[in-house]
Amino acid sequence: MNDYLIRGVLKAFNVRFVLAGTTRLVQDAVIAHDTDPAAAQIFSDALTAAALLAPLLTGEERYTIRWEYPGTAGGLLADVNAAADVRGLPSNPHLMAEGDRADKEKLFGDGDGMIAVTKSVAGKVLNTGQTKAPLAQPSADIAFFLSLSDQVESEMVTVTRFNADPANPVHTAGGMLLQAMPDCDLERFEVMRRKLGQPAVKELLLNNCSPLETRLRRILAELLAPDSLEEADVNYEFGPEPGFRCSCSEEKMRQAMLVLGMDDLKQLFTERDSVAVCCNFCRRKYTFTQKDFFST
Repeated sequence: MNDYLIRGVLKAFNVRFVLAGTTRLVQDAVIAHDTDPAAAQIFSDALTAAALLAPLLTGEERYTIRWEYPGTAGGLLADVNAAADVRGLPSNPHLMAEGDRADKEKLFGDGDGMIAVTKSVAGKVLNTGQTKAPLAQPSADIAFFLSLSDQVESEMVTVTRFNADPANPVHTAGGMLLQAMPDCDLERFEVMRRKLGQPAVKELLLNNCSPLETRLRRILAELLAPDSLEEADVNYEFGPEPGFRCSCSEEKMRQAMLVLGMDDLKQLFTERDSVAVCCNFCRRKYTFTQKDFFST
């Protein structure tokens, strides 16, 4: 099954939801960054959280999210645009020493972390905000940020199931975002947000065997019980397919190298025939020779 985004509204209850499948996205990112199991779990959570924000954007808008934790996980960076192009960067892709078992307290540290979110369009910053990250989980901390900084009560859950296969490490990944819209009954919303984190809903999120719309209806029915889908007046649509897609290009990398100045570039190419530059986000390598910068 391809990755997917579904965005919708429970019109009778004034609740917005986003459902995402991010298996391919996460697999491509985990392989590109060669993350170990502990780092892969955290990175998957952050990337799926970013994908769930795509339906909140329009046009050329982009979210850039930065998490910083006092533990060994350190920092993570992810960004997403309205087309659900997601890319990310873990500061430490290898969190487990050989034979060690990763421990959450060690990974995230004792104190609160920090989360900063910037919304931009075509390189121009529209707004930026920063809050503490007290929940030791990127997706939970972005929901905390949305609730506190954006003043929109939010709940987010992500799930990942891994394979014991380095060539095909991700079996299933996905998640769901709930947000209270104006005039939402917050007591009802609180019940739904608690249910979202329950094992029954997480198992439905991981079940990629049933048809997608059937699965959506089962998840919503679980969240809404004892109310019915008919009472909730569900309206939804499919969004763009999320993917681990980077905006880097050969020309952008060439322009970045020009920052060195022509004299330094000439010196560089007297010392070597070619220079390889790697994109930090997608790990793609670009190789340049003297002819890429000088006509003679």
